[in-house]
Amino acid sequence: MPFRIFIGFAALALLSACSSSGPYRRDLRGVSGSVAPGPDGCVTQPFHLVRNPPSPRDFHFVDVQDASLLPLPYRPPTGDPIPSAQKSRMFTDLITERDQLEVSINDVDPNSPFYQTTERGARSGFVIGPIEVEPDGILRLPYLQEIQALEMSLSQLSMVVTKAARNVSPSAEALVRRTARLNKRVFIYGAVDRTGETIIDRENYTLVEALAASGGPSGPPHLFTFVLHRDGSTYTTNVSSLAKQRVFVQDADILKVEQNPDLAFQVTGVIGKPGRYPFPDENPNLMDALSIAQGLDAGYSDARGVFIFRSDGQGGNLVYGVDVSRPNGIFLAQNFSIAPNDVVYISESPVSQWQRVVDLVFPVLDMATRVTTVIKIP
Repeated sequence: MPFRIFIGFAALALLSACSSSGPYRRDLRGVSGSVAPGPDGCVTQPFHLVRNPPSPRDFHFVDVQDASLLPLPYRPPTGDPIPSAQKSRMFTDLITERDQLEVSINDVDPNSPFYQTTERGARSGFVIGPIEVEPDGILRLPYLQEIQALEMSLSQLSMVVTKAARNVSPSAEALVRRTARLNKRVFIYGAVDRTGETIIDRENYTLVEALAASGGPSGPPHLFTFVLHRDGSTYTTNVSSLAKQRVFVQDADILKVEQNPDLAFQVTGVIGKPGRYPFPDENPNLMDALSIAQGLDAGYSDARGVFIFRSDGQGGNLVYGVDVSRPNGIFLAQNFSIAPNDVVYISESPVSQWQRVVDLVFPVLDMATRVTTVIKIP
């Protein structure tokens, strides 16, 4: 056998031994036995690769040729139901326990006990306080009967004090103002821009508003899990559930923000930029995955061999095949829902394989020709 032909065959043998680049449709063989229903009710058959014997790690292959074989769209899990906040621990503009109040009673009658003047003779009000609202809510003011102040607005309490003062002097006029109060707070920490306390400064203040006040999550909100600690219990939820449920905060709530590492997918094989990518939104599709990884590599990727590897959640494995070279392939890719931890694999095209043969064999043959010329092998 001429030496250069021997070298060529040796190169081909070497290439065939190390050029395996992944699964192809032609590599799939059915495993003997009964077929099994897939997660969406369609019947699939166990398959294994030709070069491997059947094993417990066999998978079910679904050749997605039309929309009826698409998997169900991924839906983020519903968050834990969070009980309503305690009204007494929510922000309110009404008078609450431990508010600091100042009561000023003015009167034009010099004979009234509320008539007060300054050292220069100017008239001033009869000022009481600041006084702290006791747990029972009772105000005990000089010359007046006891007054229940809890759950009143400042204007309402001013009217009540005025009415009580007029029992003493018909011309009395009272004004109540709040000088201080204990702020209600929610504590937010974890993957947020600003960790720390946020003051609850208005009524019906929600967890979403508190989260925004902390600068929000350090990335797209749909990639994060929110863990609320309230009254000794823990509730796990996500941003969609928080927005839908409209959770109001209460004093001493603690919210932890943490990134969910499962909300990502892997793109590998012959693709522009292989890697692991976080979900671009709550419901990414196969076209999103291919686009994020910079698309199929023209001349090298096999558009017929796009596979999605997925765990069925019960210890088994599913493989979906999508031929994006077909007329309906793009539409199927746009409607194929990516699930957490999916692996998208793109096979190498036969043309690319042949090009690698050419790139390897031709230089070897050229070298063999030069060697033949030098040593003059017949």
